[in-house]
Amino acid sequence: MELKRIFAAWLMDVAKYVFTVLLLSTVLSDISGFTSGWLLYVVTFSLVLVVVCSGLLLYWSASKDELKRKKGKDKNTEKEKDNELTS
Repeated sequence: MELKRIFAAWLMDVAKYVFTVLLLSTVLSDISGFTSGWLLYVVTFSLVLVVVCSGLLLYWSASKDELKRKKGKDKNTEKEKDNELTS
């Protein structure tokens, strides 16, 4: 579960870096010189959107798995307590 969270955080960082590269390249160079400058923006924003959504889904999945695991632990401890009381 922890690995999912680490990978999700890594994906979010990658999305931030890709977006930062786009902003810096826009400021420091002449993107309008490209024959299809708008295509660069569309591809970059699509890539960032896909990577961020993937990271969020992984993080959400890890949180959901952790909640299930905690509920399972709580049930096991309750059963152990019941067993101790009946013994």
